[in-house]
Amino acid sequence: MRDYGLLDTKATGAPPRIAGEAPGACPGCGCPRVFLIEAEVEAPSMLRVPKGSRAVAAYAGCAACPWASPAVITAKPGGKA
Repeated sequence: MRDYGLLDTKATGAPPRIAGEAPGACPGCGCPRVFLIEAEVEAPSMLRVPKGSRAVAAYAGCAACPWASPAVITAKPGGKA
C-alpha cells in the first residue's frame, strides 16, 4: 500500500481491490482512467473499530503513474476487529 503519512498503518488481509472508477482525469499524468481503491488496513490508533468490524482505507489511484489521493480510513461491518 502506498504510504501517505500513515506510518503506523499497513495493509492486512486481502490485497487492495478496485471498487470503481473515479470521475475525471489523473492530476499527475492526465490519464483518463482513475480508479477507486479499497484496502483492509490495521486501524490507526485514532480510529476506534467496533467489535465485528474492520478498518478499510479508500483512495483514488492512477494505474499509469504513481499518483494517489490521501486515504480515508473508516470502520466497516464484517471481519475481525
